[in-house]
Amino acid sequence: MSRRQTLQARARSRVAQMLGLASAIALQLAGGAAIASDEFGMSANRTYRTQANSPTVPNNAEDGLRAGNYLIYPWADLQSTFDDNVKDENGERGSDWRTQLGAGVTFRSDLPRHMLDVIFSGRIVSFAEHSDQDYEDGLAHASFRIDIDHGNALGGELETALRHEEKLTAEGLTDAAEAVPVWASHLRLAYVHDIGKLAATFGVDAARNDYDDVHDYAGATIDQDYRDVERLGAFARLDYRFSPAATTYLGLRTEREDHLVPDESDRDALIHKARAGVQLELTPLVMLTLSAGYAYKVYDESIRSDFGAYLWSAELQWVPTEMTTVKLSASQELAESSLAAAEGRLDTVIGARLEQELGRQVNVALDLAVTGQEFLGLERVDDVYWGRASLEYELGENVLFTIAYEHQERDSSEDRFDSDDNRYTAGVKVHF
Repeated sequence: MSRRQTLQARARSRVAQMLGLASAIALQLAGGAAIASDEFGMSANRTYRTQANSPTVPNNAEDGLRAGNYLIYPWADLQSTFDDNVKDENGERGSDWRTQLGAGVTFRSDLPRHMLDVIFSGRIVSFAEHSDQDYEDGLAHASFRIDIDHGNALGGELETALRHEEKLTAEGLTDAAEAVPVWASHLRLAYVHDIGKLAATFGVDAARNDYDDVHDYAGATIDQDYRDVERLGAFARLDYRFSPAATTYLGLRTEREDHLVPDESDRDALIHKARAGVQLELTPLVMLTLSAGYAYKVYDESIRSDFGAYLWSAELQWVPTEMTTVKLSASQELAESSLAAAEGRLDTVIGARLEQELGRQVNVALDLAVTGQEFLGLERVDDVYWGRASLEYELGENVLFTIAYEHQERDSSEDRFDSDDNRYTAGVKVHF
């Protein structure tokens, strides 16, 4: 393989890793459980691809345990973090050591036709001195693809997860004495026609977020039913490949948002979205992605005002050397809000990532993000500053050591939401 081909493969292989990090940042900033954030079935995995354009599992894959037509990827990790902003039983700021133990397994199919992948994962978070903040998360995910023929397929996914919302998130409860449990589930089905230059995707999905009640610092129950929501959606997307280096798409989506408590029925609405984008490979080492669109929310009851918002995103990925990757991104998205008085939240994010390999085994990275959060219908506006520096060391093929420093600062127009947090983490992950 030539040097250019090596660098190009390296650039593409890192896309999934960076998208994963971007999703983690988005979840952290948004707080709570995101409802089916892949609104147009644009996931980079194999679920919404046809057999003609689906990535396959190589028979000589270096990692994973092969069992017939499946590759099994088990993993476990242990992290120890010093956190300087942990609230005690009186709501006062303190510091503590938090330990996170996680484990999971992915079953990835390698069938001649069709696909069925399954993921199970969970984690236990415990605090040395603030045991009231302990919690356990879990996730089960299944995705499938039925190949009708070489260029037509039916894909889908089902996921249910128990997650916890901590206080320092955008909509975390400042008076809750514990992390807020959220049961989040979603289902999606899509038909895909993808062969040649033109591709079309048509799908439907459903999602539900259900928040459990929690206690405040005085021991009283905080009712969370007003945050429970269901969504039913339908979407269509057209993709056109001008060349292997240039692809464009147009997506349309309509969804129904229903709140499960009758007293919150004035928040029920229809949301319409349209979006167009282009992905360009400017050179084998530079990739540019642009998109723009519009969202409009129509409420059932006139007590609330209908509104619209522009959506856009830009992302540049550059691999200047064999060891260096640079990513710059900016976006504006309309996010859901679980706050009773809010009509939604407009998030504007500017982010950057620098990744540098120091030889074969050591990798360092620096991530920065600035987010402006406007709570529509309220007078609240937050600015969030986030950064993370990390060093990873690979011991052989199956063990990864990590040390990291993370800082987050929230500057809100409402002083009670102001916060800052520093976390120092050391961890080890074992995977096969």
